[in-house]
Amino acid sequence: MVRRRTERLGSNLCPLASVGKLRKVVLSRSEVVRILLAFNGAEQPQRSVTSHVKYFCWVRGVKKSVTIDASISEFPPDSYSALWFIVQKQLEVSWDDFYAADPDVAKRASVNHRIPATGLPAS
Repeated sequence: MVRRRTERLGSNLCPLASVGKLRKVVLSRSEVVRILLAFNGAEQPQRSVTSHVKYFCWVRGVKKSVTIDASISEFPPDSYSALWFIVQKQLEVSWDDFYAADPDVAKRASVNHRIPATGLPAS
């Protein structure tokens, strides 16, 4: 008999989401874009010449606007960095949910890959 690790969440028992302790990892620009696309992100056309690219993503049924500076090639997870701002202020998701959206990033961050809760009906 195999026992699964669980945590109490309200009155329900649910499997722990992470494999081990979450490790915040440095992401490339393409990895950040793949994660945004996992949140049903869509790149928005630019109205003027700018170094920023805007995406509209869906998180739990709410449309979120995320802006990425095109000049940044690496996104460290340090406090108040561009990646911190994307995760905590623009998408308003946990690091665990953000890293888990992409299978390759999830493996490096020691979390289980899972499809984000966008709140949109399945197609």
